[in-house]
Amino acid sequence: KTVLGRQPEEWLRNQWNRFLEDITINFLANRLGELDPDYGRLAQEYANGIILFEVMNRKVWDPAVKDTLKLREFYLKNKTIKGWDSVLEAVLFYVPANDKKLRQLVEKTLSIIRGIGVDSAISYVKRESRGLIIVQRGPMLKDQHPILQKIDIEKGIAGPVEAGQNYVVYAYLMGKRPAKLEDIKARVITEYQNYLEKEWMKVAEKLYPARLNENVFEKLVKE
Repeated sequence: KTVLGRQPEEWLRNQWNRFLEDITINFLANRLGELDPDYGRLAQEYANGIILFEVMNRKVWDPAVKDTLKLREFYLKNKTIKGWDSVLEAVLFYVPANDKKLRQLVEKTLSIIRGIGVDSAISYVKRESRGLIIVQRGPMLKDQHPILQKIDIEKGIAGPVEAGQNYVVYAYLMGKRPAKLEDIKARVITEYQNYLEKEWMKVAEKLYPARLNENVFEKLVKE
């Protein structure tokens, strides 16, 4: 008789060899950190990183996104302190600094934007520039936007303003209005995550106070 198309002796020998191979690999895997200290440290750092990621996900990132009531509470409590009271409705055109024709295109469009409307102006600029002009539109926090900080007015046309070495920015400003959470939700979530992380770190420091291992420290100093 045969077993799976093989003679019994051959089948048993293959099974035994496979068993030896498996236990050898498992033994080496469990002892690899002892055999290779550098690998052991790397594996421990990786394991610690996974644990830290999971903790941050549960304590910081997920709550900031999913707990909308706590997020709104944080927003209302801090909106005056952080300058979230009002937003500036604006359209920013990022134009390649050395392209004279594209700069003229935006300047011409801005001169008639009140007549043709914002939507039509944006569509025209995008089409005529073939995507070379970047348009940013929406409610913005003036005091926290690097371009708007350079502009003195809050209503009207401004620019060009330098934006690094490669772009200049033209702005069409439509004035301020009271801010809503939805206007700056991404910014509020980021700030709330930072707050939750700091609060969690305070708790972690109390539960797991840092201690200096004098022996390891002395060894590192000598090395």
